[in-house]
Amino acid sequence: MALIVDHESKPRGWAKGKGGCDRDWSAAEVSSMELVGDVKGRDCIVFDDMIDSAGRVTKAAKKLKLAGARRVFAFATHGLFLGDAYERIENSELIEVVCVNTVPLSEYRGKVHQLSVAALLAETIRRINKKQSVTSLSDN
Repeated sequence: MALIVDHESKPRGWAKGKGGCDRDWSAAEVSSMELVGDVKGRDCIVFDDMIDSAGRVTKAAKKLKLAGARRVFAFATHGLFLGDAYERIENSELIEVVCVNTVPLSEYRGKVHQLSVAALLAETIRRINKKQSVTSLSDN
């Protein structure tokens, strides 16, 4: 397991008041991320809670590839994909980006794929309605 630590405190795309990051990451900005662990020759998955402008996730993918990662994938719970996010992902080192369908995707698909949370939500609602525990859902 390896970790990437981004010490920058720049606001995410949605907090900038525009459609996200409007440029590619420079070598200096990529080097500002700290990689802890060895990824050389390995497949890597970048996990995040949300992808908005796709700036940080593509920056992390670039960092991993520079460190010798074989392939880089990304998973995020919420995919907002603001501004040029799809183009940024398409032009990045990422092989595939997967998110759940809590936010509908626009027409573009390319490297971005969604998984449905419908069955999980339906089972949660069913259990709550029958006054059953939802705790065990995390075991599935």
